[in-house]
Amino acid sequence: AVKLDEALALVAGAAGNRTYGGSSYSATVSLRGLAGNQQGRTLVLVDGVPVNTSATGSVNWNRIPLEMVERVEVFKGPGSSVYGGDAVGGVINIITRRPRGRMEAFAVGEAASYQTDGQRLMAASRLKLGPGELILRAYGYHGQSGGYNSTPEALRTSVYASYINRYYREHGAGFLGGYDWSSGRAEFEYTDTDDIRGEGLRIRAEDGTNRRMGFTTFRASGEGRLGEGEWRLLAYRQRDFYRRLNESQTSPTNYQRIDTTVDRRDYSISGSVSHPAPGRQKLTLGGEFKAGRVDGVDLYKTSPYSSLNDAGKMDVYAFYLQDDWTPGDGLPTVLASLRYDAAHFYDGYYNNPSFPTLSGPIASQDWRAVTWRASARQKLSAWASAYLSYSRGFRQPSVEDMVFTMVRGSGANQKVYSGNPGLGPERLDTYEVGGDLDPLEGLRFSPSLYYSRGWDFIYNINTGRLDPGTGKPLYQYQNVSAVDVYGAEGELRYDRGPASLRASYTYNHSRISESPQSPGLQGNLLVYNPQHQAGVTVGWRFPWADFSAVWRYRSGQFSDDANTQCVSPYSTLAFKASRKLGAGFTLSAALENALNKRYQESATDLAPGRTVRGVLAWEFR
Repeated sequence: AVKLDEALALVAGAAGNRTYGGSSYSATVSLRGLAGNQQGRTLVLVDGVPVNTSATGSVNWNRIPLEMVERVEVFKGPGSSVYGGDAVGGVINIITRRPRGRMEAFAVGEAASYQTDGQRLMAASRLKLGPGELILRAYGYHGQSGGYNSTPEALRTSVYASYINRYYREHGAGFLGGYDWSSGRAEFEYTDTDDIRGEGLRIRAEDGTNRRMGFTTFRASGEGRLGEGEWRLLAYRQRDFYRRLNESQTSPTNYQRIDTTVDRRDYSISGSVSHPAPGRQKLTLGGEFKAGRVDGVDLYKTSPYSSLNDAGKMDVYAFYLQDDWTPGDGLPTVLASLRYDAAHFYDGYYNNPSFPTLSGPIASQDWRAVTWRASARQKLSAWASAYLSYSRGFRQPSVEDMVFTMVRGSGANQKVYSGNPGLGPERLDTYEVGGDLDPLEGLRFSPSLYYSRGWDFIYNINTGRLDPGTGKPLYQYQNVSAVDVYGAEGELRYDRGPASLRASYTYNHSRISESPQSPGLQGNLLVYNPQHQAGVTVGWRFPWADFSAVWRYRSGQFSDDANTQCVSPYSTLAFKASRKLGAGFTLSAALENALNKRYQESATDLAPGRTVRGVLAWEFR
């Protein structure tokens, strides 16, 4: 895997989409079959900071260098009772590297097919200072690719456009400072990243249709012991400054260019206190305040030379209580949590000359929700344990889904998305049973079964109307009455001597069961949600090199809400070999998509073909 989301896509129950390989601007990893092309139902934390934007729920996976990751924890099923609305499908918790010694550093250089190269650096230190230790870490990265042409020959129909490669250029840097002492830790971190990614179409603009995303984040956090208990505090600010140049032409005189600028900002402060309670319990009380702001402009650089303005704000206040109870030997461990959320949408504004009757201020809205989770795990024997759980999740609408009308996609995939000021929240109930089996040394098998029912499910629907300004299909997020999701997962791990094996399988069936507002959708499957996924990773450590092979399978999936367009099933095979050269250097070579299958993860674009990658890494500890 080159990006972290690609590695997570091999986890049972996870559906990953990276349609254009490294050139993808909106990769996703979703859990439990809740529309695989939408990130907003799976919360992603980086060192405790939610990186999903409140504006869209999206995550920029390109700004998380794989070498910076210490470990990843995946929590499946609704986590709203502790983490809030974005966790209705689950939580992915990413913990980045901290220095363990006085001085650590790494440097990575890579070169790959499609004129791709990249460099990544990190230096970190842990120094004795007073009664504790000072922690310092700085990193930076740069990457670029000439890209590849993702448009199938059959869809290169425009006589006015050039179908060019999907290129990218990216760079970023970050700094972390902290202090560890015997009873706690305090940290602050600042990161700044920027990237531009082409969309494979050029008419007049030098770089063609493209998207540029600039992210800045600031985090301050602390944790420690408080008598027999523990405390945690977190404050963060995240800004996503998004720019897009979109051009199209349907006749010699009908050239159109739209420049989009969106300023998305998120702020949050949260805290919790944990303390032992009678009866071998641990109680945690926490609270959170989150504020999301979005302000966007679509500027028509050609006739009719107008502008579309959209804005909105969302505040969320929440409190939660969690009880971790271990009653005694032979009895199940019980975990229960309860959370109250109050969301307030306000200062909404929509201005579109094509829809004058809809333009103007948008009415404020308020939502309240109580979510919960109850689970029990029982050790059955020395090598087997089982668990069962019931949970309720809640998700408020994304701000942009309520207020934004914009052109998305390019070429044959260009559509107009209309904001829906009347969009409401969704909720999801999930029942799950599973376990862990360790029958042999080094072997673990973890199966699970689950069923979910969602109400007022937020779903992207073709309204059947055309946008009067562009003549393109008009799409809108609406609340679908009910969705049923059921599935099965299994993960197998085996480590013995120099050999390792990882295997996973996921079955998922996600269907719209009730849709009185749009009867034609009833009975349809959710889009971009394969029913079958499987992956196998085999590794072997020789005295002179390490080898691994990865096979991945994904069944067909529908790409439109009417279930008339289907993306074909595919499988890929990849190989990697690495060798330590001494003095901290490691040389590796990888063959990705070894069989050169030009598969598709969307209805209109091809994934990259066979890719050869070479990496030289140096590490000092």
